Amino acid sequence: RARRGASAPSRGRRPWGARGHGDGFADGFADFFCAHPAAPSPRDGFADFFGYPEDDGAPPADVHAVFLPDRDPLSPRSGAGEGLARASRQWAEATEASLALVRSHIEGKRRLLPVARGRDAEELREGIRRLKLQQARLAEALWLCGEEGWAAPGGPGA
Repeated sequence: RARRGASAPSRGRRPWGARGHGDGFADGFADFFCAHPAAPSPRDGFADFFGYPEDDGAPPADVHAVFLPDRDPLSPRSGAGEGLARASRQWAEATEASLALVRSHIEGKRRLLPVARGRDAEELREGIRRLKLQQARLAEALWLCGEEGWAAPGGPGA
């Protein structure tokens, strides 16, 4: 006989701590949140975006290079002249590539200038002027780097 105030389905229920209690809504709830997350895949998002071919033979690198202050190739106290020379070459190559990009933008705007009228022509002239200033700054930085060795702004020789 059911007690007063209790519904008929409540008879014979398992204790509150037992699995499968109730309507099944919370069954496995704690197991879901306590389970260990799956290991992240060693996919390279950068390679996925740009479509680089996958190298299946190389194991994924799980470590990053960290240098102590006296071993850092970019540190002025490291005595790593080879690393410093390589960094200087890389900086110079990047600056030269930037100069080439600025030059191509200037040439592109110059080609548009004859067909532009009014405000558009003024904006193109102003854009060309700004790009020429940027080109001069990059050329000066490249010249100073060549004269003084590694004298890039914020670099070890600065």
